[in-house]
Amino acid sequence: MCIRDLIGTNLPLTFAPENGHMLGGALVNLTGPCFEPGMRVTCRFNTRDTEGVVLNENRASCVQPWTEAEGWVDFSVSLNGGPFYWKGRFYVEPPSVSPEQVWFLDDSHHGFEPVDMTIQWDPFNLTMNRDAGVSISVWGYREKNIQPELTFLYEIRSGETNDGFFDLNPSQFDDLDLGPDLRDYEMGMIRINLTNPETEVFMTLSPSIWSRPMPLAWFFNEQWRRFKGNNWIQQQCDRWVQGDRLLKNFANELPMVT
Repeated sequence: MCIRDLIGTNLPLTFAPENGHMLGGALVNLTGPCFEPGMRVTCRFNTRDTEGVVLNENRASCVQPWTEAEGWVDFSVSLNGGPFYWKGRFYVEPPSVSPEQVWFLDDSHHGFEPVDMTIQWDPFNLTMNRDAGVSISVWGYREKNIQPELTFLYEIRSGETNDGFFDLNPSQFDDLDLGPDLRDYEMGMIRINLTNPETEVFMTLSPSIWSRPMPLAWFFNEQWRRFKGNNWIQQQCDRWVQGDRLLKNFANELPMVT
């Protein structure tokens, strides 16, 4: 039952799910206001806004954007560009502890030269239509500056059937050259989203699901070999050891607090 009379400025929302991945993608269904066809619905997760869609008088949906926070954040809804009267609390899960929505058949993705990899996911986390087309892509993540960076690197496949698995041959990336900036990403994730979300969920922004963070050597191996040399593995290890030493030296030089 929706509420027609706007009394006060803290009106309760009912929505599900009540939690989502920090990098976004959760399709959140909400009730509370009385929705009308063509009504503009804006959802605010913490400080990030996203446009939703009206499904019927009692229900609307919006896709959670990348939310640069973790834990409980404010979730509020605006109608037709008005104040965010409708409010709730949404739990944002960091990638390392969020439920694993995209996973692999084995641990080959932790290596730097796997022969093949099988990507798996639950199709119903995106849509009830197993025949829908999905896009599978590689994203890089780093904290090089003050702000964390999440960057699209490469689309592995577009229009793949939403059947829950995809066989990947990493040798297809051997001849890629993404340039020096993108080659600098060492860690990242696999993202799967709907290829045509307007057809499936009536929205321009697609729900999406993510793998756990992983090293990207399986993706960049040949690029790193070409541009860094055959000993790129040793170079990476030396750099990590040097960085660890610098951190320890810095910690040792900090004044003691008594």
